[in-house]
Amino acid sequence: MSEILASGESLFGRFVGRQAFNDRFHAALATAHAQSWQHLVLSDDDFADWPLGERGTLEALNAWSHSRRTVTIYARSYGFAVANHHRFVAWRKQWQHIVTAWVCPGIAQSEFPSVLMGPQFVLQRIDPAHAVGICDTDAGRIVAMRERLDELQSKATPGFAASVLGL
Repeated sequence: MSEILASGESLFGRFVGRQAFNDRFHAALATAHAQSWQHLVLSDDDFADWPLGERGTLEALNAWSHSRRTVTIYARSYGFAVANHHRFVAWRKQWQHIVTAWVCPGIAQSEFPSVLMGPQFVLQRIDPAHAVGICDTDAGRIVAMRERLDELQSKATPGFAASVLGL
């Protein structure tokens, strides 16, 4: 993983601002493809200010999405993503066989983790309202986030269906 972003900033450590988050998000997806990560986790209250609808995001997800790869997504609500991230919704439909999506409406917005995780990588927005976060490979931080996501999973139900069946 390249530790220097195109902006000249270090990938790892604390970051502030939406553009800093977006830069790290795109770098993480590029790394997931380059290093053949088998699993990604995306988690956010509603993904309202994530760059999921950008063409570059979908190109990166398509490059990464190969056999035996999976992605797990958690949200309190997918309403914003469905209404505003049309490319991502189409990608979710196309790759439904590798996507597991969960909804957790009972978790408070302030308690919901905003994170992209790989096998030994975490990009976490600690204060999503101000886009303040950390990008790290620290094993302790990764284990703590996995435990938090496991707890979230225990309260989740399937959500963000790839298609809606009607009668």
